[in-house]
Amino acid sequence: MSSLKKLQAEIDVCLKKVVEGREGFEDLWEKYHDAEAPHLREKYETELKTSIKKLQRLRESIKNWQGNDAIKDKTPLDHARRDIESDMERFRIVEREAKTKAFSKEGLAAAARGTAMSKAMQATQSWVNGAISELQTQIDDFEVQIEALRSKRGKGRDQAKEEQLSESIKCHLKHISQLETLLRMLDNDEVSTEDVDEIKDDVEYYVSDNQDEDFFEDDSLYDNLIGDSSMRVLSTAMEAANVEGSGAAKEGKDAEKEKEREKEKEKEKENEREKEKEKEKEKEKEKEKEKE
Repeated sequence: MSSLKKLQAEIDVCLKKVVEGREGFEDLWEKYHDAEAPHLREKYETELKTSIKKLQRLRESIKNWQGNDAIKDKTPLDHARRDIESDMERFRIVEREAKTKAFSKEGLAAAARGTAMSKAMQATQSWVNGAISELQTQIDDFEVQIEALRSKRGKGRDQAKEEQLSESIKCHLKHISQLETLLRMLDNDEVSTEDVDEIKDDVEYYVSDNQDEDFFEDDSLYDNLIGDSSMRVLSTAMEAANVEGSGAAKEGKDAEKEKEREKEKEKEKENEREKEKEKEKEKEKEKEKEKE
């Protein structure tokens, strides 16, 4: 394959990623504006930031290609760059909205009226969202490293390192899923801020030290908290049944079924993420074949 054909193949892959990235950005944009709960808006704002950063990295590649005289038809590159810059401007609107609300009179008045409990809730939700954001940032970095490793050939390719990074991504996705579950449980008063604060040090240890050689992961980190919450819900329903009769017992069973449905949704979500990762791997393999 000639160098020009290889270059065109790289451009095609990049343009495809731009389309996919913009679709993901649009989906998050709608979720952000539809969300009513403050912690959800904060979550989607963070995800929008991650999404726009990926598009900006693609934009840098496009800018370099636009200055390459070997590329005759630059129209697709011009369109892709304009589209990305349009999304960048949309994200600036989100940032301005967040800053305006944070310092508006209404926001300050609401903060003044807030009780100690609501402040604790906001602090805990903010911390959980921060942990999720940091893990997602690390995943992005791991993906960049994997892509760099896959671009090498023969003895220069570190297969062990590639597998280790892929496994780290899987672990990060599991933690993100659990942390998102905790956010929902906090929102539904199924766990208290004190409950979540008990695992704060362990979560921060994972986030900061997960790549250290002597790092030890606690596989049961969330088990007691999430498991205990489910038991508390069931126990409360059974106590209500003793007082109120079969009607309350039915509510307890419904609550238990709802928990099961939530778990199934989490599994489906995690499976979807794994599928997306597999798709990315397939794309990289196709890219390598095209280069060869």
